[in-house]
Amino acid sequence: MKKPGQNIGLLILGLILAGMAGELMVRIAGDYDDDGNFFIRNRQLKPFRLPIQTTAVKIDQYLRQQDPYLVYDPTLGWKPNAGLVNGKGMYTYNRDGIRASSGDWKLDTGDSIVKIAIYGDSFVHGDDVPFEHSWGHILQQLLRQAGMEAEVWNFGVSGYDMAQTLLRWQSLKNNFNPDWVILGFQPGNVKRNINLIRPILYPKAGLPFAKPRFVLTDGALKPINIPVPEPGQLPKLMQGFDEWPLRIHEHFYQPDHHRARWWHTSKMVTYIADLVQHNRFNTTYTDAYFYDLAREPAQLALRIVRQFQATVETRSVGFMVVNLPQYYNLSWHRQHGQFDYAELLNAVDSSAVLADPGPAMMQSTKDISTLFVGNGHYSLVGNRLVAKAIFDQFMD
Repeated sequence: MKKPGQNIGLLILGLILAGMAGELMVRIAGDYDDDGNFFIRNRQLKPFRLPIQTTAVKIDQYLRQQDPYLVYDPTLGWKPNAGLVNGKGMYTYNRDGIRASSGDWKLDTGDSIVKIAIYGDSFVHGDDVPFEHSWGHILQQLLRQAGMEAEVWNFGVSGYDMAQTLLRWQSLKNNFNPDWVILGFQPGNVKRNINLIRPILYPKAGLPFAKPRFVLTDGALKPINIPVPEPGQLPKLMQGFDEWPLRIHEHFYQPDHHRARWWHTSKMVTYIADLVQHNRFNTTYTDAYFYDLAREPAQLALRIVRQFQATVETRSVGFMVVNLPQYYNLSWHRQHGQFDYAELLNAVDSSAVLADPGPAMMQSTKDISTLFVGNGHYSLVGNRLVAKAIFDQFMD
């Protein structure tokens, strides 16, 4: 018979071996980036390090491109490369920076034409699909088939947030005279609205740009970070980030998250601690935080939408918002019976015409993934449902 001390010793040895095995598995499953950040299953573990080297590499790659489809802009951060043909194999812009079927496409500004300008991010632009499969083009076809002489102008830009979208409208509104403006409401932009340096929010994404944002001052929108730092300035800016005056407005930089703790030497312990703190049952750290109308992100998003609406309607132009849910928003809806941003969407709906393809998307298929393609943007099927929801609003 083994003595109690031997049993305890074997138990301790077993725990040590199990811990070592767990630590090894986590390290094998994860990977480091050029700045020493450790990721496992797209989860970044603390302590965080600013993506200085990662961004420098991406800037170098960007500067080496002969014809990038996005170019630096001091007010907007970036914008489409006007006149570019076949960018990234499928993106073409006319001389006004509007996505089009050909680089020499010209707007039809005739009085008999119903001119519809659509603004927003990549879900409006139609990332990952050819122009003919974008919902703006499909909407134009539907309206023409119904007997309406309509033309849709696609001012969407990949990676934009709501602030950039509003600023783009403000910079172009005197150059064009649409009859309708449609704003794409993609809920992920509620996060982007409170970000200044895109690589800090998306360290693995490919856009090495800074951007403007709005802050609320006595309920009014105040733009900051204009002029926007050029891409080549970002590595140096991040090296001295704690001294940057606008650092306090970068929501996704929390100094405490960059401070090393003793337990961070174990990737397994750090991973477990992060799972406990950030999970779908802890609403403080899920997207529910950003969609809470009592907090800055949702308040800012709502104020931007209403400011957009006001500046459009003062020109006697129609205004509409279209809901553009992502894959995980639809998955949440399927599990819980409503969108995770339903309260915010209802607030938008209370003051603006809203086209919502969400119900049709939920009913159209059991496999939500068929609505998406590429990097998570709408497929032809998904874009058809968006266009149909907007078309129905026009027909009503």
